[in-house]
Amino acid sequence: MKVLFLTIGGFSGINDHGIYPDLLREFVKHGHEVYVVCSEEKRSGRRTWLATEEVRRTDNADDISVSRESGSRGATHQIPPAHILHVRIGNITKTNLIEKGISTVMIGRQYEAAIDKYFGSGKSNRRSRKESVGPANHKTGDRHGGFDLIMYSTPPITLAGVVEHLKKRYHARTYLLLKDIFPQNAVDIGMMSTAGLKAPLYRHFRKQEKKLYAVSDRIGCMSPANVRYVLEQNPEVLQRHLAAGGSASERMTDTSGQSDGSNAGKSVGRQRGIVEVCPNSVEPQDMSLPDEERMQLRRLYDIPEDKTVFIYGGNLGKPQGIDFMLRCLHTQRKNKDAFFLIVGSGTEFDRIHRYIEKYKPDNIVLKESLPKEDYDRIVAACDVGMIFLDHRFTIPNFPSRLLSYMQARVPVLALIDPNTDVGEIIADNPSFGWWTESDDVHTASALIKDISHMDAQKLSAVGDNGYNYMISNYDVRDAYETIMKEMKGIQ
Repeated sequence: MKVLFLTIGGFSGINDHGIYPDLLREFVKHGHEVYVVCSEEKRSGRRTWLATEEVRRTDNADDISVSRESGSRGATHQIPPAHILHVRIGNITKTNLIEKGISTVMIGRQYEAAIDKYFGSGKSNRRSRKESVGPANHKTGDRHGGFDLIMYSTPPITLAGVVEHLKKRYHARTYLLLKDIFPQNAVDIGMMSTAGLKAPLYRHFRKQEKKLYAVSDRIGCMSPANVRYVLEQNPEVLQRHLAAGGSASERMTDTSGQSDGSNAGKSVGRQRGIVEVCPNSVEPQDMSLPDEERMQLRRLYDIPEDKTVFIYGGNLGKPQGIDFMLRCLHTQRKNKDAFFLIVGSGTEFDRIHRYIEKYKPDNIVLKESLPKEDYDRIVAACDVGMIFLDHRFTIPNFPSRLLSYMQARVPVLALIDPNTDVGEIIADNPSFGWWTESDDVHTASALIKDISHMDAQKLSAVGDNGYNYMISNYDVRDAYETIMKEMKGIQ
């Protein structure tokens, strides 16, 4: 089967560790040909370029020796490499709203033209770039007869036209990995409006959102709350969902028809309808570190060895509710048992920097984004991972950084809005962290102080719960099986 994956994010390689490389690698392991289309922003100075990569062999040869015919492990067929097309687009990050808006609108046309040029009928003259061992006779750009499955993630919703064009052209099935509910999320935090001067922009993007749902054969959501929201807010999607045998309820059933009241993130059995839970998932790795190595890393990064270290890593923008974050941190200035490490970038980075410059707290450090490998090691050297979401959100966000904490066996503290179900999942029995709403500084401050006084053994036990939950609920093999149920009968 030939699979095309569209994303506007960067995609550095099929062998990276993350929700998209891990998922696509699972397709490759089962013998499917994978084609990726990702973005290359103008500021990089690079033009559109094509790479061919092969999944690296691991200690377990079965990991990449999967029968193309049966999917059974232990076969010895060589599998095809992945083709990654980096499409030059305008700047959509670290730029002003006007450039970002124009660049976002243009992505669809740019992707469509690049796909036609590099993956369309006929052969490409480009030479493939081999990154590992693999079939010597496989050339990128060979005539492939079209795609069987097109997968794509949000943001952005402006890929709807590309998906529609490719679906008709190749008679392919389509699967939306819904990671972002736009434009409502922008309305929630005041960046867009349903009335006034900004209303036409909202209506345009809302129309694009509906178009994307309409062209999607199935919609995979990050959590039950996301399923419920999509069905409640989109009557036309609900109508299709019910016609396909789905339910208006977000509850799930296993293959025996028993209710799945626990393990809300688990993909269990065949979910009827067109909207289902297909959560952020990874190839499970234990990223925790021995105590000695943790302390060495703390010394390397000037992180105290005798304090409870809280880390926040990721985007530092309006969705994170930076005002509430700073108010919480301000209450901890005299907490001698707590240390806060903030790692990331975004529109609010300078605001946090100015706060630190003004108040000079000795228990808060701000660092710019780090290479993923370095960041993952720092997370494992900390005691608690933090999640922040603006309290105004009406959409149920589900931050992917949760997985970084779980893989490092680090317990989670979530300060979040009332509409996400990430807090409920964290509090599942046994819990792997704590949560409270992000509109009550007093309650959040008290919770932080309580956690900072917990002994290391207690924190370690809570972190172990998170790792075990990830293994049971966020294994990429389950996400693969969920998606492939839509493709039953196609090899």
